[in-house]
Amino acid sequence: MSARALTLDGRRRYTRETVAFVPALRTEVSLRNDDAAPALVDALLGRELRLDPALAAVALAIDGRRDVDDVLAAACTAGLTRPLAVRGLRALLLLNVIEGAGDAVIASLRAFRDGLDLPRGRVLPEMRFECQGSGSCCQTLSLGPLDAADVERLAALDLSKSHPHLVGQSLTELHAHPDGRRAPYLRRVDGRCLLQLDDGRCGVHVHHGAAAKPLTCRLFPLEHVVRYDGVHVYDRGECSRFGASSKAGEPLARTPQRLLPLMAQTRRLDHPIVQLSPSYLADFGYYAPLVQSAVDECAADTLAAPEVLRALARRVAAFTGALDGLPLSPGAAGAALQHVLATPRARFYVPCRPENLVPGARALRAVAEALTVACDRVLEQIPEGHGQSWARDFARRLKPVLHVVRTLLAALLEPQSAPERIIDAGFLSADTPEAHDTLRRSLRQALFGRQALVDDRALPALLRLAFVQLVTVYAARHRDAGEASRASIGGLDEGHQLAVRALSLDPMRQVFIEAAEAAPAALEALPYVLRWR
Repeated sequence: MSARALTLDGRRRYTRETVAFVPALRTEVSLRNDDAAPALVDALLGRELRLDPALAAVALAIDGRRDVDDVLAAACTAGLTRPLAVRGLRALLLLNVIEGAGDAVIASLRAFRDGLDLPRGRVLPEMRFECQGSGSCCQTLSLGPLDAADVERLAALDLSKSHPHLVGQSLTELHAHPDGRRAPYLRRVDGRCLLQLDDGRCGVHVHHGAAAKPLTCRLFPLEHVVRYDGVHVYDRGECSRFGASSKAGEPLARTPQRLLPLMAQTRRLDHPIVQLSPSYLADFGYYAPLVQSAVDECAADTLAAPEVLRALARRVAAFTGALDGLPLSPGAAGAALQHVLATPRARFYVPCRPENLVPGARALRAVAEALTVACDRVLEQIPEGHGQSWARDFARRLKPVLHVVRTLLAALLEPQSAPERIIDAGFLSADTPEAHDTLRRSLRQALFGRQALVDDRALPALLRLAFVQLVTVYAARHRDAGEASRASIGGLDEGHQLAVRALSLDPMRQVFIEAAEAAPAALEALPYVLRWR
């Protein structure tokens, strides 16, 4: 049973507060009010929601007999102001713990629980992957965790001809996880998998066949996440040849045998409570359709990835803004969501207002400065020769790219003080066929997978994806400094791997969480920054 603490503040006021309905907790939800903190126990999702006093007062007033006005009055009797009681009831509706809220999503979750609708595999139709043989994954990834079948299969290999120097040696080592568990991983020697050949290829694959490799190696760079609408299989974007590997080979939708191990691996549902904004928590079912709109728009070759990401941020803002004045009824949030989704797309793709460019550039520069400090933290925390030395390498490579980003943003903010050579040599338009294609496919896969959230938060995730785009482009520019205005495909690939890997490190993730409130401003300026020369 997972637990999540929910808190409430009273900063907002509401209009059109009530409608005639009698709120009751959903069948699977019960209120526990013992000596510990009050909590809602959701048997459907297997989680416990600890409540602060304000939310607890509202939840305790919901008994299935009181109408909305009586619930609010009872909560006020317990010491709440009416605006705070209204906010508490709206929060419970957004969490879909009240009967009638989020009915369609709840029905899907119940079918999943009952086995009536086993999760279906979902793959983006254009998704492909074919290994390009760079060998980077054998040097820069965590080589595990391995399951029992992986360990048994590796132990059965005859290494006398393929790897005679490893005969009698253990191929695995135990790594400690943050929760205290220890799991087996392939050993590293000189910073890379001990089974990697000198030419970069996997020795197990070459001498014993792909089926002998650990599952995590066979499936790289594919991952999956179990959602209420099916199992999303996606490319996590960590291949060092993403530009080529993600477009080569057969479409994965035509090769289901590649997906079967993923489908059988787990049925653990990923259905979090999402922090949509500093003021609102909501069931994932309200966020998923907004993300899907961006996934769909990434398929359109006419839309640039920075604009799609900005449009998603604007849709999230439109939805959370609509929540302020909604009536307290089970279907109100769903209706507001449908209204946002039905709004003509052009409304979310208008150019950034000139007065918002400077605040947005300042926000991007501040985050870039904080990420630079985070790079130093990685370098301090991970010593040379450590098993996670790949993280040191990515942090070291990220620092000069962030310096370029900060310098050019400063030039944008104060062009009169920027040397002309910095502007001429530094800025790279992302509006080139190569960059456009790489960023668009990357964003589509990231949103379809897990990257639409950072620690169940929306805005930090969107800010991280903005910096994935910035770092991809400017790392490529930094690598190909001799070119006048373009970056090579190889440079974009290296920049993309650096961005995806480095910006997933824990210190970087913490920067995005702490800078969440700056995300809307930063995303407003992103398309402009990536096109300015």
